[in-house]
Amino acid sequence: MPIGKAIAGATHTAQRITCQDEDGDAWSLVGATITGILKPRRGGTSRAITGTMTIVGTGSTGQFDWAYSAADVVEAENWVQFKATFAGGAYDLFKKTEFDVLEAI
Repeated sequence: MPIGKAIAGATHTAQRITCQDEDGDAWSLVGATITGILKPRRGGTSRAITGTMTIVGTGSTGQFDWAYSAADVVEAENWVQFKATFAGGAYDLFKKTEFDVLEAI
């Protein structure tokens, strides 16, 4: 599940993310709530994503939009991991992936 890069401070346009298995099949996010954790790749403290994550449509396509908060797009090199929580507390964790925030000029 590769994701795009962000620009430091840019919070207007959400990034659409598609959750897929290794065969490219979409994970069902029907009824899920998405949360996430950012962790600096060079070491440091993990922190919760504070932007808004919204399931696209019914969730059957495995897509959600991540509207960044200012705190989400500050640190340059991060790991990000998303969690889909379902009714009753069951959840899926997605593999961590690189999330880079590029410097604004």
